Amino acid sequence: MVDNNETNRLVLSEQLKSWGCYFDEASSGAEALDKLRAAAAEGRSFDIAIVDMQMPKMDGEILGRKIKEDSAIKDTILVMLTSIGRRGDAARMKEIGFSAYLSKPVKQSQLHDCLATVLGIKTTEKDDPSKHFVTRHTIAEVQTGKLQILLAEDNEMNQKVAVNILKKMGHRVVVANNGKEAVKAFEDGNYDLILMDGQMPEMDGFEATSEIRKKENGTDQHIPIVAFTAHAMKGDREKFISSGMDDYITKPLIREFFVEVITRCVKKTEKLKLEPGKQEAKRSVCILVAEDNPVNQKLAKVVLTKAGYQVEVANNGKEAIEKFTGSPGVFDLILMDVQMPEVGGLEATMTLRDKGYDKIPIVAMTAHEMKSDRTKCFEAGMDDYITKPIKKELVFEMVEKWVFDKEVS
Repeated sequence: MVDNNETNRLVLSEQLKSWGCYFDEASSGAEALDKLRAAAAEGRSFDIAIVDMQMPKMDGEILGRKIKEDSAIKDTILVMLTSIGRRGDAARMKEIGFSAYLSKPVKQSQLHDCLATVLGIKTTEKDDPSKHFVTRHTIAEVQTGKLQILLAEDNEMNQKVAVNILKKMGHRVVVANNGKEAVKAFEDGNYDLILMDGQMPEMDGFEATSEIRKKENGTDQHIPIVAFTAHAMKGDREKFISSGMDDYITKPLIREFFVEVITRCVKKTEKLKLEPGKQEAKRSVCILVAEDNPVNQKLAKVVLTKAGYQVEVANNGKEAIEKFTGSPGVFDLILMDVQMPEVGGLEATMTLRDKGYDKIPIVAMTAHEMKSDRTKCFEAGMDDYITKPIKKELVFEMVEKWVFDKEVS
């Protein structure tokens, strides 16, 4: 892995260690070339180079070109990580010979699936793995799997465009020409997702959605319904959600829109279908929320309690230290505000780490998402961070990642 930022290398190192990877690191492009060439000369070439884009003197793009121009190391699979993605960058990296291009922040699961994908391509394909370019969109397609989708749309051209995109993604598609047909198809078929146009003859998308939700009453079924709309006016989202829809995408229909919305809806559905014992397990999870703002305290407590978790609140870093060290075996996760009176979140985290409490996950809550802020959080010993205003989806994601996913791993 190649990155001039020590904190980024540290985070990536921990992830690679957890996967049992043999790896080395370089803080510059020049150092990376030296290590790649030395390893090749000794007959132990590296399989993959994970390269950061933004580096001084020699950036990731130049390094990639130099690697592909050197016959001794040109077969190295290249994965680009960047915090500043611009239009056309991915296509240019593919042309150079990179096999993957991911924008930061990169989730651990995304990086894992990316590395597994590019390695799998290398072992199963005789041609250059860079021809099979991996992005967050292709990873999302793999993670969501192949779905049975009901498409409710009366416009023939939009039908053709949507069906073509969805089938190329590997999904199976059944078309309904209006809302009435969509309700009948729902009754007769078994679908993972419905894409519903809002304006259709006989029965529009809103009425059709209402009918479908009525039929789901009294069951544990909730099929994701995504609206098509030609206009994304202020208030439209609220209208869609209040009618029973889960999400929406705007026309014209583009592949990336489908990938993003399908991924969101499938993940939401999977969370609703808790595996046996998961709901009971949630009741045993205790989260310490260190936050001085009463409004944020109340918001966090309400959201987490409604989800089934136990919650303790500390008004500042000093209280957080006292509560945790008083009963260290009680808490499974700490949500730590960075800016607090008496003792701030960074100082509180460093104190806990200095006392030897290394296993408790600590997630920073910060009002700013500056690169320097993230660095300070990681250097203090925090494991992750979320930015304010706090959204419940992000909070649940952190609990899943640092409590349940950690237990599985």
